[in-house]
Amino acid sequence: MPEGYVGPIPGAYTVVTGELPVAEATAQDLQDAAEVALVKLNPAPAYITTGLLEHGGGRLAQDVRWLCTDVWPTLYHVLTIQENDPIRVWGLPKEKAIELLPPGTMPGRAIRVFYQAVQSYYPDEASVEQALGVVESGVDFMRAVKLWWDESHH
Repeated sequence: MPEGYVGPIPGAYTVVTGELPVAEATAQDLQDAAEVALVKLNPAPAYITTGLLEHGGGRLAQDVRWLCTDVWPTLYHVLTIQENDPIRVWGLPKEKAIELLPPGTMPGRAIRVFYQAVQSYYPDEASVEQALGVVESGVDFMRAVKLWWDESHH
């Protein structure tokens, strides 16, 4: 496995034939990876801060997809730190994972707004305004997580 990656989450896949070429993730692996990811969290990735100035060729839709690949793992990293069973957390569908973040917290509110924005944007990906709503709410969630992390771990 490349450095910083963990093995597959137990129970989140089915081996059809043969054996896994790498060890499954342990709860400790997931805890360690979550801490590293949250320490390094950049709430406004470069592809967003510079990419929004570029347009055409599906660039905005691509940036929205990239942002989702940052936001969803960040949600699970937060829950890994907050919950006692990281393997169970990583096995949850997004809707159930979102429910674990209290709606009265900044990250809890922000992830719900992000999820609604994503639901509105997909599957059509036709509206620039909706795409920008996904970007804005995704960055808001990442900022809320960064603030939560910095305040609770320093």
